[in-house]
Amino acid sequence: MILTLNKGIVKKIFALAIFILSSITFVFADDWIIAGESFSIKKSSNSSQSVKKTAEILPQLILEQISSNSTRVIPDIENLDRKLNALQTSRLDLFLQLSKEVKTRDSLVISEKNPKKLEKKIIEENKKIEEIQKKIEENLNEADLEIAKIENLRNGIKEETEDKKQDGFFGFGKFLPFKFYKESDDNKIIAENVRLYKDDSSSLFKASDESVLQGYQSYAFSKEVIAAKINGLLTGSVVSYGDYINVNVEVIVYPGAKPIESVSEVGMVCDLVPLAKRIVQNLSPKIAKSLPVLVEFDISSAEQTMEVVKPTIMVDGVVRSISQGQRSSTNESIVLDAGIHTISIAAKGFENATVTYSFTGEQKFFVKAELVPIVDGKMRIRLKNFKDGIFYANAIESSSAIPGTWYSNFSVNGKDVLAVFEDGETGERAFVIAPLEVAKDGNSLVVNAKAFDRESNIDKRRRRMYLAYSALICSLPVTFYCLGEFTAINNAYSQRNSRISREEAVLWQSRSNVTQAISFTFGAWFAVELVRYLFAANRVLPATAKIDKNAEKIEIFQIDESQIIKMNEDSDLSNVELEDNSEKNENKESDSIVIE
Repeated sequence: MILTLNKGIVKKIFALAIFILSSITFVFADDWIIAGESFSIKKSSNSSQSVKKTAEILPQLILEQISSNSTRVIPDIENLDRKLNALQTSRLDLFLQLSKEVKTRDSLVISEKNPKKLEKKIIEENKKIEEIQKKIEENLNEADLEIAKIENLRNGIKEETEDKKQDGFFGFGKFLPFKFYKESDDNKIIAENVRLYKDDSSSLFKASDESVLQGYQSYAFSKEVIAAKINGLLTGSVVSYGDYINVNVEVIVYPGAKPIESVSEVGMVCDLVPLAKRIVQNLSPKIAKSLPVLVEFDISSAEQTMEVVKPTIMVDGVVRSISQGQRSSTNESIVLDAGIHTISIAAKGFENATVTYSFTGEQKFFVKAELVPIVDGKMRIRLKNFKDGIFYANAIESSSAIPGTWYSNFSVNGKDVLAVFEDGETGERAFVIAPLEVAKDGNSLVVNAKAFDRESNIDKRRRRMYLAYSALICSLPVTFYCLGEFTAINNAYSQRNSRISREEAVLWQSRSNVTQAISFTFGAWFAVELVRYLFAANRVLPATAKIDKNAEKIEIFQIDESQIIKMNEDSDLSNVELEDNSEKNENKESDSIVIE
């Protein structure tokens, strides 16, 4: 009873949290890039070559263990640091523009000799300088506001913005007992996918020696990191004593050069992978800083008459829930960290259902699964036009088609059966598919599949289609020319032009008719070859098997054939009287003529 109550309280609290967060809007920006650099080696009793190699390999192993499928929600202070960096970059650019315009204005005194033009150009340059100065002032004011926000966040002061006014319900929100706020940028959560630097764990970041000497918080070092588009830098140091090492790892976020997590671990030089896993276990929560999501499940069977018995839900290979009881539908809900997860649902007597999805952007997801029962049965299939060969089904079983058998046997498992027929003589193949509605236990199927080289057939049809198209295109200029000449001469002859004779008009009419007939013929040829090419391309698709309506007749024929073969095997050829055909042979020889 207490357990049920506690579950109810947890669900209510989570539902309330979902309601509160429902007004928050997720904004997906660029990827959050994390990189690493070779760890430094501090004073050790044994700075051997193995320790130096460890300082280089260990950050690669840590990056390899970090999940690149996770999602990081950018904290407000980190987002403000990005805005400050963008404002700083903009100010530097504006200052360069300002210095350029000032130098241009000063050079006018020497380059321009006309006083009126000089005065006009100076006025224009002063306007440009004033605009740049105004932008710099606005930039500085905006930077002061961002710095004030950062200080307020550090002091725990939450600032009320003008957007957060009680203007809900068409401006009547201030008269209501509840507070309704407009959606502002402060309510937007920036979520970014965590990605490795250069998408390769072995690629480490290396700064210049000058910036390294100035330190991680220096402007020079930060500039190089930001230029490489790195958001998080993995740094560390190694201290070795004998076969053991002490590793201090720190993740620094740029811009701002603020450490978000530091870990200290001890391990053996000869066993670095477990050491890297322990370090990542402590770093991951800070790197993949994301809100949880609620995933609800609706698990049912494909057939209403069957029941699902205790389905097991696994997330990323870990069992998260086992439903109790026996019912035709199961409703479950679990809480996961935002990111890409692989969910598998298994139940006894049913096939496993697996899906990989990015659970980001929302607070609630709904997964519906219809489990398919495991079917154990056999079906028979034959070619419409019999040929010796072998059927390969689902890449796990084969069945020969030889004279006297006609049918090949396949297993059915409640899914579409994809098979390949291979001709025993030529080795050419034809794909066959038996849809779920006919792939049932005990069914006899027939398929009109022909084994031939489809690739060469398509190439042949395509070449013929191109030939017909080329002939059509080449004939059109001659056709249009003859048709145009005939039209012009015919019009001139109808107007009784003395220079145009009737014989000339009839000649051009004949030429026009002949060229048009040729073009029409080539056009029909092209249409036929196009249809044949499309038909050849369509034959790449698997042939669909259907229910064999002549299954009973085939079985009777097989019985009769087997009886005939058995009678021939049991018969004694010594008792068979042979017909005397000597006279017929003599007559045939007398009628024949031999030419030497």
